[in-house]
Amino acid sequence: NASLEEKLDKWVQQRPSYMSYAARGTYRLQKASQERGFSYFKDTPHENIARMEKTAAAAQTDLEDALKRSRKFVPTYMGLLGVAQLVASPDEATAIERRATHEVPTTYYIRQAYLRNLTPRWGGSYEQMEEYEASLNSAAHLNARIWSLKGESWAERGYTARLDNDAAAAVEYYTKALQYGDRMEFLKARATLYMALHDYAAAGRDFAPYRIYDAEDADVNRYALCTETFKLNEPCTVDLSTTPAR
Repeated sequence: NASLEEKLDKWVQQRPSYMSYAARGTYRLQKASQERGFSYFKDTPHENIARMEKTAAAAQTDLEDALKRSRKFVPTYMGLLGVAQLVASPDEATAIERRATHEVPTTYYIRQAYLRNLTPRWGGSYEQMEEYEASLNSAAHLNARIWSLKGESWAERGYTARLDNDAAAAVEYYTKALQYGDRMEFLKARATLYMALHDYAAAGRDFAPYRIYDAEDADVNRYALCTETFKLNEPCTVDLSTTPAR
């Protein structure tokens, strides 16, 4: 959206602050991602990579300028992790995570974003994810929600199994991920998989706590209604073939 970029430029010029720089940096990060496209790296045209790298470098500059003004603004570090995901290596992401957790020891979202950088599809490995997860015990004493991140490597396996059309294996992986707490995205993913496997009672058991946490999720509400209609041997018009979010 070129008009939005012009407004962000004007905001930075007129009121340079951690917020305006972070906003423009985040915009440029999303623009870089779109310029790259969504094909595998080997299938991405060189000109796309060149545009992405140029825009990502501008995003990184903005985000670093934001950090000069506020070292504790969590979205800025998450943006830098996004840049590292596009153009750098897990080592660069590790350096960003260390900077961020030094400034904001209680952060959950930075650690979650860092684990995404460590996934096999972004150049990491399950072993790297598990090693990091094993290191989170002390951080979980600062913020109990961090404990649930120890299920990320299992959820990533579940997501991959889902893409491979192995719903049964995906359910097992998400079940292991949920041993570390009721992460809503994991509950939704497993419940949707149960629907695909025609285990409507199990799907209903997952949808029930999810709907307590978020009663406004339209997709989940439709799925939950389907579990009831299926029990009555009545048809449901909801498309159950879509891949759940991680």
